[in-house]
Amino acid sequence: MKCVKMAFVSALLALCAATGCFAEEKLFAHTKAFLAALEKDGLKYRVAESEAGRNDIMFDFRGDNVSTITVTVVFVKDEPNLAALRAWNLVKVPENKLPKVYELLSRLGRDYKFCKFTYDPTERTVDVYMELITRPESAGEVAREGLSRMVDICDEAYPILMKAIYE
Repeated sequence: MKCVKMAFVSALLALCAATGCFAEEKLFAHTKAFLAALEKDGLKYRVAESEAGRNDIMFDFRGDNVSTITVTVVFVKDEPNLAALRAWNLVKVPENKLPKVYELLSRLGRDYKFCKFTYDPTERTVDVYMELITRPESAGEVAREGLSRMVDICDEAYPILMKAIYE
């Protein structure tokens, strides 16, 4: 039985190697450049399951004002000059605070020009977006800098949002 299991595992590994089902095989050149830029920082990340033609790289950061900031960096195969950063569900918004939060999102968008603050009515949360224009050869450094700025902006905006919600 042990031999049968080993043979099955070996066959499965060979099939995966041949079809490119390992995560590393699916990474685009601009995604690999980004991950190479991160190696020197020692940042931990995970490659998330994503739809075909897309690489989602996820990070969890601790801020001074918020315990966890999860940022997803999205690379699209057909758009090597774009890196999309997303911090979904930064804060949950009670329905009775929506008018105040909508007004605040507009102000935050003016104050933090690199990021777009939006309200997701399905999740009832504030999401933060950042779009970066890159070149394949500079995707790593540009996306790394954008990631750093986005985390700082989310951490600074969090207490402002919480004050509006709980005031």
